[in-house]
Amino acid sequence: MERKHTIFERLLLMVLPDTLGVRLVLTGLLITVVSAAATVLVGVWLTSPATALFPGEVVIMPVIVVLLVGLMLGVFLARLIRRPIVRMVGHIKEQVLDAAAGMPAADDEVVADQELPIEFREMGAFIQGLLMAQHERQAELETAIREAEYAEESLSVVLTESPEAKIVLQDGRILIANPAAALAFGLPVSQLTALTLAEAMHGVETRDEQGSRYDADALLERALKETTTVSMTEPGRPERWYVFVAIRHARDQRNRILLTARDVTEERRLASIRAEIVSLVSHDLRSPLTVVMGYLDLLQRPMSAEDHTRALEAARRNAGRMADLLEDLLSATRAQELLAPSELVPTPLASLAEEVVSSLGPTHRERELKLDAECDPVVLGEEKRLRQVLVNLVTNAFKYSPEPEPITVRVRCDDDSAYLEVVDHGPGVPEDERERVFQRFERLESGVDRPGVGLGLYIVNIIASNHGGVASVEETPGGGATFVIQLPLAGDVVDGEFVLREGVTAPGA
Repeated sequence: MERKHTIFERLLLMVLPDTLGVRLVLTGLLITVVSAAATVLVGVWLTSPATALFPGEVVIMPVIVVLLVGLMLGVFLARLIRRPIVRMVGHIKEQVLDAAAGMPAADDEVVADQELPIEFREMGAFIQGLLMAQHERQAELETAIREAEYAEESLSVVLTESPEAKIVLQDGRILIANPAAALAFGLPVSQLTALTLAEAMHGVETRDEQGSRYDADALLERALKETTTVSMTEPGRPERWYVFVAIRHARDQRNRILLTARDVTEERRLASIRAEIVSLVSHDLRSPLTVVMGYLDLLQRPMSAEDHTRALEAARRNAGRMADLLEDLLSATRAQELLAPSELVPTPLASLAEEVVSSLGPTHRERELKLDAECDPVVLGEEKRLRQVLVNLVTNAFKYSPEPEPITVRVRCDDDSAYLEVVDHGPGVPEDERERVFQRFERLESGVDRPGVGLGLYIVNIIASNHGGVASVEETPGGGATFVIQLPLAGDVVDGEFVLREGVTAPGA
């Protein structure tokens, strides 16, 4: 609690002015006056007859008294003047510490204390104003920091999740790179930063659509002028196509460039596929349609019964080719959903294979279609889709194998799987293309003159996968191709009855 002033102190404070300089001058004058008065009194006392008897001792004592009076008065006045100043300094220290801790400055009357010299009151008010302004500025700064952190977090999410490769270059070096950029250049983000674009693209061959090569600097300069589409290839990685766009802000003083690269490999592949489909379909539909129309024209003319029957069969066969082509296109449009089995039920593979051989054999009398059933397995599947697999494989073998050679449909088993195999003795499938032949619209170079758009084996692969199986192709001993469909074995046919394995339950059972 603050000490109350005495009446003497109050009188002194009323006499002393507001300014520190005048207070100090008046304090000095007061001390001088009091000391002089004390000196006069001492002189009077020394000259009195009473003190003449003791001259030595009496002279020293008054001097000491005068000095003590002056000293005590000086100390008293100094404390009276210093006390409010010390209180203000302590208060300002507390305010500074609170401001450093983020607390607002106190709005009180300490710096307005009338005991303070006017210079200190003005200085205290100025310091308190600075502290309040600093607190407001600190609050604004904290708000700006939060907004900046939110903006940085949002930008980080955008950059991280963006499928486009984004790189910020500053003075020719990569300052920021997102994961898509790391994928495009084949380097981790941590390694990309601080590299030049040329260093990041070391070993990458870049060509435009006309085949012209570009180094990193030329690519950047062109991307600054116009949208640039290039292919990027390097050893051990497939060719990728990117559309590059570079932007330099007109008022950026740090020479920063935002380089964006969008992967258009799949878009170009689909565009190529669309063009190929249009070409193949127009050719493959036009050819049988022309034959059908030709035979229909012939049927309008008089002819023998044998020629009439032959013309009808030829027209029917070519119409069937068009129907097969359209069915393949329809199936490939939504293959995953369309070809999924509606219900998995016990299905005997040997009986299914025998049915397909019996139905396709008479329509291809130019070669032998044989059945080799080594076992009588049961799988869980949809009979319609499994029949579609086998029909596609057999017609594919008829299409690519030479006429004199027989085609074999084989059914075999092992402990866990059942196998449907179609064996031909045609040109076979090169080892490096055995996975590609099961992709959509893929055809072997050796089969470019054969009808079809490359959907049959793709449909086979989708159906096999939807039944929990695997489609593959192997080399036939002696030459040719053996297409294999491996399916999970569910049981066997014993005396005409399905005997399912333990743990296998037929729907509805």
